[in-house]
Amino acid sequence: MTTNAQREISVNQFEGIIQSHETVVVKIGEYGCPPCRRYDRMVIELMDEFSGKVEFVCIDGDTIPHGSEESRSFKRAVGPYTGVPYITIFKNGERTEGILGFRDNTELREAINRVLWDSNDKQNN
Repeated sequence: MTTNAQREISVNQFEGIIQSHETVVVKIGEYGCPPCRRYDRMVIELMDEFSGKVEFVCIDGDTIPHGSEESRSFKRAVGPYTGVPYITIFKNGERTEGILGFRDNTELREAINRVLWDSNDKQNN
């Protein structure tokens, strides 16, 4: 599901990752999903562009446990994710953006920039 450049995490690691990095892009996908694979290539490009500013991780949707408290907590955190691929962006541990389905790299880049610029504007005020 992931390439060598992306870090795949488990649901168990999710909370620690979003709390320990200022801005995190989480991609939820599945191995047999062609649009998810297209995101892999796009994310690698964006990783270079946002190096040092954004942490990129992915979660294999097939590994998310169903019905457990861990699963319910994860789904509350990521928002209305009803299918894959799903991209969600966290800033200081809070979900700020969610994109369901495949979008081009311009839309994903704009979403990341909105999160980064919003943070910079608040710091400058």
